This record gives sequence, structure tokens and C-alpha cells, in this order.
Amino acid sequence: MRMPRRLLLLALLVLVPVARAQQRSDVVERPVRIQTPALKKEGGHTVWEARSDTLPGPFTGIILRGTTRPGATLRGWIRLGDRDDWHELTILRQQRSAIFWAGYRSDSLLHAPFFRVRFEGEGAGVLQIIEAGTFNHLDDSLQGALKWHIVPGRPSGHIRAPHLIRRSEWGARPFIGTPTPQPYYDYETFHHTAGFAPRTYEEGIQEVRNIQQFHQDVRGWSDIGYHFLLDLEGRIYQGRPFADESIPFDQGPPLVIGAHVGGHNTGNIGVAIMGCFHPPEGSHCIDQLTPAARDSLVLLLAYLIDTYGIDPLHILGHREWPSASTACPGDNNMALLPAIREEVAELLKRGTTRPAELVAEVSVDADGVVRLRWNVVTLRNASRLAIVRQAGVRADTIYQTTELASGEFADVTAPASAQLVYQFVVFSDTGYPFVLAEDTVQLPHYADWLRVAVFPSPFVEEARLRYYLRTTAWVEADLFDVLGRPVRRLIRGYVTSGWHGVSFALRGAATGMYYVRFRASLIGNREFVRVIPVVYVGGL
Repeated sequence: MRMPRRLLLLALLVLVPVARAQQRSDVVERPVRIQTPALKKEGGHTVWEARSDTLPGPFTGIILRGTTRPGATLRGWIRLGDRDDWHELTILRQQRSAIFWAGYRSDSLLHAPFFRVRFEGEGAGVLQIIEAGTFNHLDDSLQGALKWHIVPGRPSGHIRAPHLIRRSEWGARPFIGTPTPQPYYDYETFHHTAGFAPRTYEEGIQEVRNIQQFHQDVRGWSDIGYHFLLDLEGRIYQGRPFADESIPFDQGPPLVIGAHVGGHNTGNIGVAIMGCFHPPEGSHCIDQLTPAARDSLVLLLAYLIDTYGIDPLHILGHREWPSASTACPGDNNMALLPAIREEVAELLKRGTTRPAELVAEVSVDADGVVRLRWNVVTLRNASRLAIVRQAGVRADTIYQTTELASGEFADVTAPASAQLVYQFVVFSDTGYPFVLAEDTVQLPHYADWLRVAVFPSPFVEEARLRYYLRTTAWVEADLFDVLGRPVRRLIRGYVTSGWHGVSFALRGAATGMYYVRFRASLIGNREFVRVIPVVYVGGL
């Protein structure tokens, strides 16, 4: 076979040795080492060629995974032994990633002592083979499966179903043949796809299509091997079809047998995070699980456990299966898996059913006081309500009550901050917190020089003087009774610009009207005075 004649831009072609005992992905069955490659000139072209070590027994296909410069064009050929013809490889590029997959498959068993592989391309730069190996897709049998015995899930409602992007939405190809339903559900297995890590919806859809194409066209499977896949933003995509596609995901559709753990697919649900999470492989494989993806993963695993009756202890990383010789799901994910198991167990205890429903409103009035109002719409198993205010990195619980009814609260202690976040947190009767509402406000910068208010009035135990200064000033504040007699000194000193406040109490004093006299002085003899009445009703 003559190789195509074209100008090659292969600046340098090198090899990364392939591990003898461990593959990195889910599609290689028997790893094969590639010997040191050679660069050849053929008809004025530079061609990369390498030979494998001895192949381990009969097979139906060969897979190689490698990297080149992103966006480079690439073609490849494979030859079984020295007497076979050259066969063109099927090559799949993974969007903006440097990773590529190359494969060759036959519909019958092949026997060869070794194989030779050739690559050429435009703009490929450094070409590295990370992983190579053989497989026998004729062995991907359904041993132990009870064909056509459909076992649906039974959602309890304790864990809500996450949103699932169905096959019809991402444009799945048809299943090849007829899927076999799972006869039971025993395990969940966590994988990484060892490829591109999509973040956007469009990237996610394209990557799921790429994975399906590779699994069907190269690996010879009837469909994508995993049941569910996630992108780094936490979106969840349906992999294998359900045994009954008319049943919504939140109703526990019966699942079918996948292809993700050799010899252990019956009763096993495969969940894969798209991306490459194994840094020992190289700089192209350093993805990290994002908080959004982790939250979605925990919710998905918990929902599947609750719906399909799986033991919560039966969450495994692919490499934890005794028969698996793989780095999947990668070191970065395996380091997190113990904590993820704990989060799933905690979620199963807590549930996702909110203990109440409420509508909340947060606003800033003309005096710069943050006012919070809430209306309880539904009560289930709620025990108390707390309002948490976050200002920068600091979070404070500013209000708590066990009286779960509609109400309002004035946050007169709100600090001068660019942005304040308020969370309405309701605790279940088992003590688990649920954030039912959240709102953000910003205290305004007023054009006038001074604002002063006293809250609440009337008051029983404690009131608060709250004031706003546009610039630094000397501040004096005193409390007087109705006859003008001094009762308490509240403030003396220089105060910087912004919102400030001070609380005061009148324990032991008589019920009645009192006055706060507030005076702020600037350099240059400018002076501002305010007198604010306040009613005390907690006295003798």
C-alpha cells in the first residue's frame, strides 16, 4: 500500500512508554507495549512507525490512545505482523484536547505475533502514544443476564432525581441490536473517560457523541458503555438507553446492561466523569473534579442507590474491581472517592425533600436598614428557621426561631459592605439544614452627609442606634429621658465613613419616652445634630 503523498509538518515524533501491567482507560483489555518508534522517509514524506511487543493471544481489535498538537490533522495505519496489508485506523479527535483515539477492529478473531503502526499528519508536532492494547469484543457477553426480565426502580421520593439530558437531546445513534435489561442492581462504578473535559452544554453533547462513536465503531460495543456521564459543570447525560425509554428518569426506568467493567457489567451501573484525571500520565491528564460536578455526582449516586436498592457501600472506582488492571477513574478522582462515599451516605440520611417552602424578600429602606420578610407556604418536617448573613468571608446567624410562621426582621447590625448575602435556612426535624431562599443586597452610598435611626421603637430589651457618615467625623451620642436628664453615654470618638451602629439597653429604667442626641463634627467647625425619640416599654 502506498502512503498518501503530502507535505508533513511532523516536527518531532516521540513515544511515551506504555505501562506493562495497567491501562489508563476503560476500553483496553490487554495492554501492549510499543517499542521505540522510528522516523522514516518515504517518497519525500516523514512517517512515524513503531512495532509492538508480542501480542497476548487472539483478539478482534487494537486500540491506541495518544496526544498530538490540538487541531492537527492525523492519519494512521496498522499492519498485523509482516505479511498483512496496511489497514487504515479509525481516528477520533477530542475537540480542543490534545488527546486522540485510534483503533482497528475485525468481526472475527485475529491472530498475529505483533503489529506495526504508522502515523502522519499536518501540524501534529509531538506525537505521543500513551496507551495501546488489544480487545476481543466477541467476549463482551451477557453472562448471568436474564433476558427480557425487566426490573424497574422504585423511587421513594426521599432523594430527588437530578435533571438528565436524555439521548434524544444529545442526538444519540440507535442502539445496535436489542439491549438486555439489568436483572438486578448491585453496584455503582465510577469512571473517567480519559479524554476531553467539556464544560459547556455544546461541548458536553459533542463529547458524548464522540464517546458513543468510539465505543460503537472502534470498540465494537452495541452502544456507549456507561449508563450516565457528567461534564465539569455538573450536567448529567444519559448513556445507555433505558429498557423502556418512555419512562421518565424520576420514575425509576429499568436500566440495561452496560459495558464498563469487564466481566462485571450485570447488576452494575456505570457513571463516568468526562475528562482525564490521572496526572502520572502527563500534563494532558490533570483535570480536577469541580464543586458543581461533585455535587451532581453525589446526588446522582444517592438517587440511584435509593431508587434501585443498591447497598451504599457498593460504590467503587473502576480500579477497585479485583479483575481490573486500570488507573481509571484516575488518581485525582480516587483521592476524593472516600469523601464522596461519605457525602452520598449523608445525603441518603438527610434526603432532599425540603422541610418547608417559603417566599422571602430582602430590601434596604430609606434609612439604610436591611429589612427581611418571609412567608411560609408549606410546612413538612421543619424544626427551626435561621437567617444567615454573609459579608465577605464572614458569615453570622443574625436571627433564629422555632416559630415557623411568616414574619419579618430588621437587620440593624448589618456592616458596611459592598455586598451582603442573606440565606433563609430551615432545619429538618433530624437537624439537617436546607437553604430555602437566598438574596443579595448592597447598602447604598448616600449623597447626603448623615443618616441616623434607632430601632426598634418601642423596644423591650435592647435598641440599636445605626448611623451613616459620608466621611470621617468626631461623633458624640447620648441618651436622655423626657426631662432632658442624661441617662447614658453611647458614643465618643472619631468614626470613619460608612455604616456603623451601637446597641443599648435600659434595664431597671422606667417605661416611657427617651431621646437619642446624635452630634457629628467635621474639621472646619461643620456640625450636624439629630435628635431621635425612642420608646422603652420594658421598665417597671
